[in-house]
Amino acid sequence: MKKSSAVNISVPKPCGENWNNMTPEAQGRHCQSCAKVVTDYTIMSDARLIQHLTDNKGGCGRFRSDQLSRTLAQPMPTQIWAFPRFMVNSVTAIATALASSFAVFEAHGQESISQNEILLGDTVMGAHPEMRQISGLVVSDDGALSRAAVFIPALSMEKHYVDENGYFNMEIPWDTDLRNLKLIVERDGYASQAIDLNRGTVGLHIAMLPQRCEPIVEPELMGIPVIEMGKMEIHTTGEPRIEPGQEKVFEKQ
Repeated sequence: MKKSSAVNISVPKPCGENWNNMTPEAQGRHCQSCAKVVTDYTIMSDARLIQHLTDNKGGCGRFRSDQLSRTLAQPMPTQIWAFPRFMVNSVTAIATALASSFAVFEAHGQESISQNEILLGDTVMGAHPEMRQISGLVVSDDGALSRAAVFIPALSMEKHYVDENGYFNMEIPWDTDLRNLKLIVERDGYASQAIDLNRGTVGLHIAMLPQRCEPIVEPELMGIPVIEMGKMEIHTTGEPRIEPGQEKVFEKQ
C-alpha cells in the first residue's frame, strides 16, 4: 500500500484570454491564441485533478482560485478484495452513492464556480512547498501598470515592485497565518489598494484607480465691523461751572 503524497498546484502567470471565445473541446476548450487545449478543472475533485495532471504532465488549465496554492493529497488505494464479502458490499454501496453525488456536483458545478474567481494559465505542479507564492497582475484603465509597489506591512517585508508588464511574484513562509493579512499596492497618482490574502494568494487581479485631486477652495474673507473697547476715564475740573442766569445760593446748614 502506497502512502498518500501531497502536491501543490499553481498558475504563476494567469492568462487573460476569454474562455467564452474559445472553441469547445472534449477536455475543455481550444485557445487559438496559444494553440493549446485548456482543460477545465473547475468541476473536478482533488483526486481527479491530481490524477489528470499526473497523467498529462501539467498543461494549460482553467481553475477555481480555491483549487490553487494549497495542499492536495492523493487518496491511498485500498484492497477491498481482502475484506469479508459483507464489507465489500457495504463499500460498494457507499461508493455508488458517492459517485451519484459527484455526478450531481459536476452537473451543477457552474453554480459553485460563480462564487470563486476563475483563472486560466499554464499549470505548475510540485511537492508541498516550503514557501507560499503571492502573485498577480496590477492594471489600470489603460492596461498593465508598471512601477507599482506591493508589500505586506504585517510581515515587515521590503517593498516588491511589479515588472514592466504589471506582474509580480513574491514568497512568504507556507505556514504564515493568512487571516487578516493584507497585501498593500501603491503607485504614484493612484489610490492605494489593500487586498485580503485570506481569499487567495495567486492570480490576483488588482485594478488601480486614479487618485482624485479635490480643488482647493480659498476661504472667502468677509468684512467684520471692529469695535474698539477700552477703559472709560472721568476727569474732574474742580468747582462746577454755573452758567449765567443759573446762579444758585448755597447756604451752610
